[in-house]
Order: sequence, then structure tokens, then C-alpha cells
Amino acid sequence: MKMSEEIRNMIQKMPFIPLATQGKEGPHLIVVGKGFVVDDETVAFFGWRQGKTSENIRNNGTIQIVVVSDEKNRGFRLEGKGRIETEGETYGRLKDSFPGQLGKLGFVTVMEVERVESLL
Repeated sequence: MKMSEEIRNMIQKMPFIPLATQGKEGPHLIVVGKGFVVDDETVAFFGWRQGKTSENIRNNGTIQIVVVSDEKNRGFRLEGKGRIETEGETYGRLKDSFPGQLGKLGFVTVMEVERVESLL
């Protein structure tokens, strides 16, 4: 599903984004750093210490994030399929743009947006 320009701008402005995955024990919620809009349907995040999150993504792939605007009373929940990349196009793009970060981190979390829901 294509993200609107408003949503893409929110993602790029938020310093941290809540990211939820689903595991055998139930939902698992973390906060990831800045999100990077890859295209109208894809968001990527640097991979920090995401042991349980990465495991859940590998097992079922479902990711939800929430983005909000500090300028307007607006927010959105985005749901989609996730994957962990240690190589590939998205990994390569972020590594080229931020070589110092991926040199230390080693992977990116990529989300293909399938559903967008207004929260406010």
C-alpha cells in the first residue's frame, strides 16, 4: 500500500518509532531509531539490539509501527511484512548513505507497508 506524503514526512521527522512484532509469547514492542522511507511502500530501520524482534520477523514477518505528527493532531498505524537484510538493495542504499552506522550495526529491518490506519 502506498504511503501518503504526509505519512512519509512523519516517518522522516520522528527521532524514534515504536515497532511491534508478534511472537509465540504475544506482542513484542520496542522503540527503533529513525525510519528511512525507501519508496512509497517501504520503510527501513537500522538494526540495533533487536534479538527478539528479529526472531519474530523471521518467524512470521508481521510488523506494526506508529507515527505521529507534533505539528498536527494526526497519527497513523502502519502494518506490513518485515525482513532482516544483511545485504541487498535496501541494505546497500543505507550503507552507502550512512557507512559509519551500518559498519557498526550490520543489518537493517525493512518493512513493506500493506495497511495504513488513521489513529486520530
